[in-house]
Amino acid sequence: MSGSGGDAFTIGVDPGRCKCGVAVIDSDGRAVLMNVVGKDALLGQVELLMSKYDVDLIAVGDGTGSGDVVESLEKRFHGTAICIVDETNSTREGISLALSGRSGLGRFFLWLKFAFGLVNPDPWAALVIAGRSLKKPGK
Repeated sequence: MSGSGGDAFTIGVDPGRCKCGVAVIDSDGRAVLMNVVGKDALLGQVELLMSKYDVDLIAVGDGTGSGDVVESLEKRFHGTAICIVDETNSTREGISLALSGRSGLGRFFLWLKFAFGLVNPDPWAALVIAGRSLKKPGK
């Protein structure tokens, strides 16, 4: 699948100990897909996404478990560019992004869901990581 005008897509990965946030963005930084997968299912998820979208970059946050994730991705997808992105405050920024589209009680209740762990912030952090990769020099 290709976006408007043959867009290239970026996969963002927020690695963790047991699970990873995954997001796909188009070349304008618009979210196409956001998901959480178990760390053991990440390679299969990325393979599926690469078969569906014209992916030119996989951006991986540099936090918990990133070394193993990058190594696995490089082995499996050796023809695809992989970059490591500073993920400092990406979760906080992702939650802010999620809340920015809402107002009033909707915003308050979503904030409560994040605060009590009812909504996983990992896909939002992956979205931020993917977006940061678009701003990296040479991109």
